[in-house]
Amino acid sequence: PPGHHVEIRAEVEEVPVMRSYTPVPVISLSPPSAEEKNWLRLMIKIYPMAELTPHLDTLNPGDELLISEPRGSVQLSKLEERSGLLMLAAGTGITPILSLFPRLPTANQPANLLLFNRKEQDIPWKEDFEKLTCFRVEHVLSDVNAIKRL
Repeated sequence: PPGHHVEIRAEVEEVPVMRSYTPVPVISLSPPSAEEKNWLRLMIKIYPMAELTPHLDTLNPGDELLISEPRGSVQLSKLEERSGLLMLAAGTGITPILSLFPRLPTANQPANLLLFNRKEQDIPWKEDFEKLTCFRVEHVLSDVNAIKRL
């Protein structure tokens, strides 16, 4: 369900490691195929010194992972009949907001998103965001050398 997360567990150098990830929807304008509707999509940034993500980066199609059932307590009813939502996210912290994306009320006015990243190349799915009309995205960059109006 939107706003929920799954836990991924893996043995990394014989040590069990678990991390939570929020599934994300397809945000492109073209609808997913029938097969793709059943896929679990995760946005995961690989951090070389982290415990789990370097291991995930080595996986190949057909490799298996332990993934929990969805967990969480987000109540979508709190979003109903709201307008002018302002959402804040940084980097891959965008995933909980993306999971709400199909359910955001936009009848009165689009939602607004401030998306913080270090550099322009760190912005996930930038081209897809630019095509959407259901919310406005303002990018905020923190790297002094990368700051420019996007």
